[in-house]
Amino acid sequence: MTGARHGTGSGWRRWAGEMRRILPLLVACLLALASPGVTAAPTPTPAPGPAPAVAGLVISYGDGAFSYATIPLDGGHMDGMALLKASGLTVLAIDFGGYGQGVCKIEVVGCDISACRQRLCQTADRDSPFWRYLLAGDSGWVMSPLGATGMTAEAGRVYGWSWSGGGGAPPDMPLMTLDQVMARSGFDPESSPLHPAVRTTGRMPAAMVGPAREAYLGAAVILLVLGAGGIAVVRRASSRARTPAP
Repeated sequence: MTGARHGTGSGWRRWAGEMRRILPLLVACLLALASPGVTAAPTPTPAPGPAPAVAGLVISYGDGAFSYATIPLDGGHMDGMALLKASGLTVLAIDFGGYGQGVCKIEVVGCDISACRQRLCQTADRDSPFWRYLLAGDSGWVMSPLGATGMTAEAGRVYGWSWSGGGGAPPDMPLMTLDQVMARSGFDPESSPLHPAVRTTGRMPAAMVGPAREAYLGAAVILLVLGAGGIAVVRRASSRARTPAP
C-alpha cells in the first residue's frame, strides 16, 4: 500500500511538472489566436486591366469656348483628321489632293468652302484666324509640322485644334493630360465596347465667323446699293414718261 501511494504521488508530481512547463506555451497560443491583429490572409486585389487605347482632343473656338473629346482608336490606323471626325463634332473639311485635307469649320466656327479653298479661311491679314492642328508636348502646344492628315494618332496622347491667328496656340488653351481630357469629356473607360465622348464648355458663337461672314456682309451692301440705284433710275424714267411734251 505504501509503495502504491508512493508511485501514484510520484506520477502526479511528474504530470504537474510537465503541465507547468507547457501551460505558458498553451496560454501564449490562445492569446495569439484571440488577438485582433491576427486575421485571415487578405484576398489579393486583381491587377488593373490595360489602359484603354484612346486619344484625347482639346478644341479651342476662341472667346473661352472649348470642346473636350476622348476617342477610342480600336487598334486601327487613324490620322488627325479621322480623329477629329470620330469625335462626334460637326466638321466641314476640304481635300487639297496630295496635301491632305484642311479644316474649314468645326461646329459653327470657321468659314464656308469657297473661302476655305482660297486661303483656309484667312484674309489678307496675317493675324486672321484659321484652324490649326496642335500637338501637346511637355512644354506646351506646338503646331503639327505635317498637318492633320500627315500624322497618325497615338494612344495615350492629346491633340488639339485652335481657331486662332498669329503664331502658335492661343494663350488660354489649356495643356491637359489624357486623364484630364477623359474626365472633362465624360468618357467611361469601363464601357464595352468603348464609345467616343465629347463635351463642350463656354458660350459657342451663334453664327459663322471669319472672312465668309465679312464677304456676305459686303455682298449684301453692294446689292443694297445697286438695288437703290436701280429704283432711282426706274423712278426717274417713269417721271420723264409722265411729263407732257411742250
